[in-house]
Amino acid sequence: DAVATSLLSKRWLYLWKLVPRLEYLTAWDKSGSDFIGNFLRLSMAPVLETFHLKLGYKCPPEELEKWVNTAVARHVRVLELLHDRFRLRPMLCPKSLFACKGLVVLRLQDVSVCDIPSTISLQSLKTLSLVRVRFFSQDELVHRLLSACPILETLIIRRWFKDTVVSFTIAVPTLQNLHIMRRPDGHVVEDGDYVINTPSLKTLNFSDKFGRVRSLVKMPKLVKAEI
Repeated sequence: DAVATSLLSKRWLYLWKLVPRLEYLTAWDKSGSDFIGNFLRLSMAPVLETFHLKLGYKCPPEELEKWVNTAVARHVRVLELLHDRFRLRPMLCPKSLFACKGLVVLRLQDVSVCDIPSTISLQSLKTLSLVRVRFFSQDELVHRLLSACPILETLIIRRWFKDTVVSFTIAVPTLQNLHIMRRPDGHVVEDGDYVINTPSLKTLNFSDKFGRVRSLVKMPKLVKAEI
């Protein structure tokens, strides 16, 4: 739309460069790489509001790392990285997104997290969605990620079907909405526990027949619960 509008007047010729969001939702190919790279290189928007990528398994990790680095430098606020199917080969999550202080919404799907730097800072994050995210190093990375979100309000979890997290601890004092979605049938790994320490919780939706809740704290603000 912005490119078409730019044809109406010379003063609107570069209007498309001010578009503050990019949503690329198609299978990976070389033209997709060129499009995403050129958009980020030519964009003149002061803040990149939304950066939403749905990529196939052929996407080179170095390309994704470069794009996320650019988005973080542009103060991205809503970041979504979705790996199109291929759950057996989750896409590697770029480390740079864990240092995006202005990020408000982060959604990850079918990606793997191998390491989280000790300098992680997600001080503005309010919504976090982890759908089939594979955490290495078992429980440590989950704890480090959630501990770096001081104002998190909404957390959505759907565990990876080959999960290695033994105790999925959710200790977030500010959390208001918690949605734990059902894992796919047929996974072969021993089931882990959930430890839920969320005293400010208002809505709880727990639907995971393979999981066990090992610990709960008092939740005096809870209004709605579906288990």
